[in-house]
Amino acid sequence: MKPETIYTLIRQGKLKTETADFCMRIPKEDFERWYRSQSRYRTAADRERDREIEAQTISIPEMAKLLGIPRKNVYGILDCKKYRDCFVIERVADRPRITKKKVLRHGLKANLHTNFKNRKRNA
Repeated sequence: MKPETIYTLIRQGKLKTETADFCMRIPKEDFERWYRSQSRYRTAADRERDREIEAQTISIPEMAKLLGIPRKNVYGILDCKKYRDCFVIERVADRPRITKKKVLRHGLKANLHTNFKNRKRNA
């Protein structure tokens, strides 16, 4: 975690601090309570636990590369009612990931890309 992130959390009142020997300290219990309440930052144990999910999913940038389109178009496809049921979205470290089985099934790449381009032109 970057130092500026910690200071932002302190300014926002999400982390309580104490002063000891003229140094600002965060009580361990308060930090652990905050850590359990969030999902973005992960420890080595968290990353190990999520490794299996990450192996079974792809990120938004990976899906964009697979389809040969910009990331914003991938978000558009995921928001489209026509394709919403085609994907299972998992969240890992507060980021969306799409299951590989759903993306690769039935030649979805060509179908999605062509249909999404046509939908954009007709809009």
